[in-house]
Amino acid sequence: MNQEVFELFKKRFSCRNFLKDKVIERDKILRCLEAARLAPSASNSQPWKYIVIDDPILKNEVVEYLTIGKIRFNQFAKDASAIIVVTEEPKNIELSIGQVALGRNFANFDIGCSVMQFCLAATDIGLATCILGIFDEKKIKKLLKIPFNRKIIVLIALGFTDQMPKEKKRKEIEKIYSYNIYK
Repeated sequence: MNQEVFELFKKRFSCRNFLKDKVIERDKILRCLEAARLAPSASNSQPWKYIVIDDPILKNEVVEYLTIGKIRFNQFAKDASAIIVVTEEPKNIELSIGQVALGRNFANFDIGCSVMQFCLAATDIGLATCILGIFDEKKIKKLLKIPFNRKIIVLIALGFTDQMPKEKKRKEIEKIYSYNIYK
């Protein structure tokens, strides 16, 4: 494996300490979006849409909806330069039939690949990210005028940090794989 790519994997982390009031140039965001766009997807369906929230007032409103009921989560995201909302978009007919027949939603996997490519691209150009999974979908959809038949999959806090990645604590490699049969 290319050592630079491997180092990028080690460098990417979930940032929870963004530097306030720093604006990201839109060309940098576009580079991240291009990386996300190039992700593979089942039947080339590309079932994602990225909504970039870089208006500070609107961003803070979105952060207010990082909730379950009355409990707020991930309030560190208010210091991020932008919040990216990722929605699941309609699939092509062949993929829809295949998903029903198999009882699987390939979009979740596809969007995960796309989001990770976005985050790795951000890391590569000196930005920090944190993928956010707790939010009030109904309120964010209303605020951003997202159609009712779309689903928000994740949000991404994006910004600058002076935080350094910690050494990753992961299972030993021998515990995450086996050859030929499940062990």
